[in-house]
Amino acid sequence: MALESASQPGNRAIVQHSAIDVRLVLFAIHQGELWVAVAQVQERWGLPSVNLHQGESLDAAALRALREQLGIEHRYIEQLYSLAIEDAAVPSVLISYLGIADAGALTASLPGAEWQQAQAMPEISQIDARIVDYALVRLRAKLGYTTIAFHLLPTTFSLSELQQVYEIVLGRELDKRNFRRRIQTAE
Repeated sequence: MALESASQPGNRAIVQHSAIDVRLVLFAIHQGELWVAVAQVQERWGLPSVNLHQGESLDAAALRALREQLGIEHRYIEQLYSLAIEDAAVPSVLISYLGIADAGALTASLPGAEWQQAQAMPEISQIDARIVDYALVRLRAKLGYTTIAFHLLPTTFSLSELQQVYEIVLGRELDKRNFRRRIQTAE
């Protein structure tokens, strides 16, 4: 549906709609490293991305990006933030998501999809790099007040494995005694 210009009475000029782009930063832990899923579009690497279909929820679009561009299932997704792209030919809105993949997801991907180490990402757009950086900031922050780390682990895990996830995401070692005390008091 197009909108009519309201600047002058009787003016029936058509205003083009803005696009809604849904992008996903999907994290997983593998071999002691934090990994991010990327998809190749027109010979460039980038975050999995789809345009929102009419009548589709934002969450459904993010899950569709996972299936269509990566061929994997998620374990956890949440909306990260929204960004207006005003300098494009058609103004658009970008809705980004943070996601966590199942533990074995690094082996199941479609052609044109890859997992890259978060610290050694291929060249991606400046916007995608900003989204990945913010998603990592959000993931690190959520370690302090949620159980999001559990989503990065297999169904059963040890306390040492949980500490290793915290250390990988935070990028630093934690004192074993303090970590265990903090986990025990959080219960």
